Amino acid sequence: MPTNRDYYEILGLSSGASSDELKKAYRDLARKHHPDVDKSPGAEARFKEINEAYQILSDPQKKAAYDRYGHAAFQSGQAGAGQGFNPFGGFGGGAQSGQWGPFSYTYSSSGPGGFSGDENVDPFDIFESVFGFRGFGGGREPQHGRDISYVMDVGFMEAINGGEKTVSVDGKTLHVKIPQGARTGTKIKFAGEGGSVRGRDGKTSPKGDLYITLRAGGHPRFQREDDDVYSKTEIGFPQAVLGDKINVETVYGPVKLSIPNGTQSGTVFRIKGKGIRSSRGAGDHYVRVDLAIPKHISKRERELLEELKNPV
Repeated sequence: MPTNRDYYEILGLSSGASSDELKKAYRDLARKHHPDVDKSPGAEARFKEINEAYQILSDPQKKAAYDRYGHAAFQSGQAGAGQGFNPFGGFGGGAQSGQWGPFSYTYSSSGPGGFSGDENVDPFDIFESVFGFRGFGGGREPQHGRDISYVMDVGFMEAINGGEKTVSVDGKTLHVKIPQGARTGTKIKFAGEGGSVRGRDGKTSPKGDLYITLRAGGHPRFQREDDDVYSKTEIGFPQAVLGDKINVETVYGPVKLSIPNGTQSGTVFRIKGKGIRSSRGAGDHYVRVDLAIPKHISKRERELLEELKNPV
């Protein structure tokens, strides 16, 4: 039988609650009172009551009808607001044995999508729709195994160039193909290499998946931002004034960079296409040129600098 308690009260919310607030309240309460977790008397009834409230309030049309007419909106053959109105009568819901309005408590799956008024609503199906799994067993065959997550460290250049590494996870030896241009957070999925879950009925679920998350190391000369690489180099005073061509080290080897005359310290040059190469394309390399001030100079260098300082 349906509950006569206020749906908002069941979820601990006010009538102005947003959809996000409804979903959060439902998640918290459903986890707390799921029959496989809550072993107190009446746990399953409370769980059904929570699902009943969420099933109505999460549907904009049903919520609007409930806000206006209360429980009478779902009681076929009873007056709603004194007008004999049933907003869900079109869904084929005459009052029948074991039913309330258009809904019943028989355990027949309505699928993980939405719930229409003429379907038999299973609280576990609502739970699966919101959480993405069948709950904590519930005496049913597990629908999905246990996913396993593993963090694997890779070197800076190893992530850039790609390659293959061997790793042992839960006693399994796996060959992990590192894609070119991988970065920290890149996930590699091994389908069916996770764990299994055994239900109360003794049946074992298909294996879940194994997810390996890469964690790329740093580098003493390069800094990475997405697919771009940054570095610094120094030039002397004559190079800055007169201009020059210098070698700049990139992740793919040295390249020639033209320094125009009058270059200021701190100038950043872009070397196109010399960043990280991946399926996303190729990034760029940015090099900042700083002026190197020598601490010690020769006598001749001093004389030349004095001439520059005090021109005739």
